[in-house]
Amino acid sequence: MRTLQEQPAQEWSVESAHHARRRLRMQWAVFFLVTALLVSAVIALTEHDEAWRAPVAIVALWIPLISFRLLTSWWFTVSDMTREPWRGWAHAAIATASMAVATIADSESLIALFYVVPTLYIAQTYRSALASTVLLHGAVAGAAIATDAVFGGDTRLIVLGALGSIAFSAAFGWPVEAIGIAAYRNAQLAARLDSQQQEIARLSRDQGVATERERVARELHDTVTQGLVSILALSRAAREAIQDDPRAADAHLDRIGLLARDSLDESRRVVAAVQPGLLDGASLHEAVARAVESFADRTGVEGVAALDADMPPLPPATSTALLRVCQQALANAEHHACPSRVEVSIRQSDGAVRLTVTDDGVGFDATAPRPAPGRGRGLPDMASRVEDLGGAFLVVSQPGSGTTVTASIDLKEAR
Repeated sequence: MRTLQEQPAQEWSVESAHHARRRLRMQWAVFFLVTALLVSAVIALTEHDEAWRAPVAIVALWIPLISFRLLTSWWFTVSDMTREPWRGWAHAAIATASMAVATIADSESLIALFYVVPTLYIAQTYRSALASTVLLHGAVAGAAIATDAVFGGDTRLIVLGALGSIAFSAAFGWPVEAIGIAAYRNAQLAARLDSQQQEIARLSRDQGVATERERVARELHDTVTQGLVSILALSRAAREAIQDDPRAADAHLDRIGLLARDSLDESRRVVAAVQPGLLDGASLHEAVARAVESFADRTGVEGVAALDADMPPLPPATSTALLRVCQQALANAEHHACPSRVEVSIRQSDGAVRLTVTDDGVGFDATAPRPAPGRGRGLPDMASRVEDLGGAFLVVSQPGSGTTVTASIDLKEAR
């Protein structure tokens, strides 16, 4: 079980803010309910010379709580108080009138000030609540003086009692407002954190979509696109040879069929996000050897595979990345370099595996600017594959001097 300190900061802050607000509401609700019930019980058990006094006083004492609930919805934040201040004033007016009626009906109703006054400080800002408290005590004191029910109608004692109660409520109301401000800040914090979490979730989804699009585009370029390019080249060769050399045309058509099936298989693998078909049940050096052999059969170019047969198994991600780099380098040599010989080597040493593809073709200026986005994805995709695994990618080439592609991946970084 995670302790509170071990929980993520954002998750804890959002939940604690909402929990604190709910707990505060519940504590006040219990206080209001219990106090109102006790005062009602006292009034009900008191003997009255007239039967109407007890029920009128009890009903009048519950009206402020009903007003508080309906008009303010149990506000505890500064924004609630200031957004619609008329609600707080309306509640104060209803509470004042109700307490005056209750005091006239039964002087014991004055006990209800213990729960009526806090509702004013919760429903209004401190200054407004203090003003409402003064008006409330003025109305209650006037009712007490008029009925001679409190202190024998001694005006001086009633006024002193009202002033003492106002002073007490003023001192009590300050922490109530402080609680409201704290609740307001916590609510704002919770709202900001909720918004940030939603934004993080959205960005994560967008990043996931972008990553998946990049993966699909890269895989399609390295597999299906290269297969289609080869099919186009073979179809042109078959068209040119169909009259002069039917056997050569048939061979080209057979290769087209094989390439079409391979491309279809690879497109399904791309969608399913599984490893390349050449790696099914085979090691990396076996898959590379087959890729070089297929390249030589397809192009007539001499293909040499210098592979370390004793190399231990590699992580699937590393094998996939190096095989794709090899296939892309061979495709580049086929379509752009016009080589007479291509050599592929794989070596493992010092905890790293290195793939090298070298051709003796026309070469190119490796320092020239890359093609515009959307064209010439081969080299950027190869570099991205290797660098995503913490490896290094290097292309060395000059016009007329062939090309060497090197991909090196640290096995500790790739795991």
